[in-house]
Amino acid sequence: GNRHDVAAYVDVTVKEIPEEAVDKSGSIRFVDVTAEKFVDDGSPMSPKEKLHSYLADLFNVSKENVDVFTVLKNDRDSAVLDVRYSIHGSPYYAPEKLNGKVSQTKNGLEETLGLKVMMISIDECLIERAKCESSCLNVLEKSNITLSVYTNRTSFVGVNAFIRTECMCAELKHGEPVCYNGGTA
Repeated sequence: GNRHDVAAYVDVTVKEIPEEAVDKSGSIRFVDVTAEKFVDDGSPMSPKEKLHSYLADLFNVSKENVDVFTVLKNDRDSAVLDVRYSIHGSPYYAPEKLNGKVSQTKNGLEETLGLKVMMISIDECLIERAKCESSCLNVLEKSNITLSVYTNRTSFVGVNAFIRTECMCAELKHGEPVCYNGGTA
């Protein structure tokens, strides 16, 4: 066939995501959606954009204060998608505040996005003994390698942050260990 050139305009949005934003991120695990469909499902407003607006409204902040920076396919289950976001006033909001408030409006979130939420505040230790025989600890890993999602109309390059489990107890400031799954220190 004949080749022909087509001129196209590309909008590129670059946003710096400080490490604190990742450390203080809220997380949502969706089910039955691919990373590609989350970033661009062909509708005027993608689920990712809807989530962005939803979070800004929920926390009563401007859209500039909301960053949805991780869209991660689950390596064990392709139907599962993990999304991380941060919100800042002057400091960043704590993950407990983010996850707590989003949990209270889970049904509204599902309705707005047209997606099913499996978990708010991703916890890999939740299923007893799935990963560890005794104690289980969630550790947030942050990779320097970016995470990319490509679709026909949109590409998203984000932060590769994910929960890794460690089979041990968390040490609290006053020295008392916190153990999951009935483990002992």
